[in-house]
Amino acid sequence: MIQRIQTVFLLVVVGCLIAVQFFPYWTGVSESGVETQFFSYAKLIQENGAFTKIYGALSIVSGLSIVACIVAMIEIFVYKNRVLQMILGSVNTLFLVAAIGTMAYVGYSSSKELAGSFDAGIFILGVAMVCNTMARKFIQKDDQLVKSVDRLR
Repeated sequence: MIQRIQTVFLLVVVGCLIAVQFFPYWTGVSESGVETQFFSYAKLIQENGAFTKIYGALSIVSGLSIVACIVAMIEIFVYKNRVLQMILGSVNTLFLVAAIGTMAYVGYSSSKELAGSFDAGIFILGVAMVCNTMARKFIQKDDQLVKSVDRLR
């Protein structure tokens, strides 16, 4: 149901979770001039014009964001069951917190070796988190409205 505001928020969550796959969440430069970028799926190292991708444990962030994206899409299509929507919203919040926490851990542990800062990727996940919370709040308001109308009958 696209006319409900929570659907718009959930579509923004899906868009943000897709976008986070393409933006780095941390960029650092070593003293020797080697630039390192952390994406949700890999670590990209640029040294003397050559790029090296290292996959591995960093893919956890990508997996969490993909699972959160799938949960948000499911949440959109179960609009007739608001209780299930609220549960899925809470589960989605847990996935988003885990992804943001993993990003923060990797960024802070890398800052010991490299001078760097957080990039757009972590902020995009923050926007997804806020939109997910707003969607859950509006789903809860819808549920309370339906319950209050049922009491009047």
